[in-house]
Amino acid sequence: MIFLKDSYPIFNSKHEYIDIHPTSDDIYLRNIFKLFLILFYSLCFGLGIMMYTYHSKFVHSAFCFLGFLVISFIIVIPLHILLHILTLPGNFSDDELCVGFNKKYLDFFVIYNKPISKKNLIISSIFPLLFISIITFLLLVFEFTNMFMYALFCSNILMSTQDIYDTYILLKDKSEEEHTKYIKVENFIYKMNMK
Repeated sequence: MIFLKDSYPIFNSKHEYIDIHPTSDDIYLRNIFKLFLILFYSLCFGLGIMMYTYHSKFVHSAFCFLGFLVISFIIVIPLHILLHILTLPGNFSDDELCVGFNKKYLDFFVIYNKPISKKNLIISSIFPLLFISIITFLLLVFEFTNMFMYALFCSNILMSTQDIYDTYILLKDKSEEEHTKYIKVENFIYKMNMK
């Protein structure tokens, strides 16, 4: 596994690859931001409903939630990245597996620098969202109805915005050829025919 800062890994291939994103980098980032806002406002609505029960201590509860949110991001980021790594075909000693942080997009990334199947890329993209969110949601509903658990739930969903959009793009791509493989380079997903 390679750790990178400030940039994505360089990808070289002898195969011709095609960008499956229908838009430019700016439009892609705008779509991610729109999805982020939709998720953010939905989660704020849920927070408002949850905090209504604390209405006499609303301001105090709001500041507590912000503190919990910061702590939950610190907890969720490594777990989220680890779950991405566990679902990719390489292992921790594989030099094709790259983990890092990109300052330009302000995002943490996990990239497997070899083409993989569409199914594998979808599973890798959506698994952290499903795993962490389902566990925290079930704990919220059945066991621990508190703001810290809700902060964990919110931080994971907000971190998964790009994963949700990438999964949508992959599901929208209808090529089901046997030799088609996919790779994520920077913020774009490419497909290539491996014949």
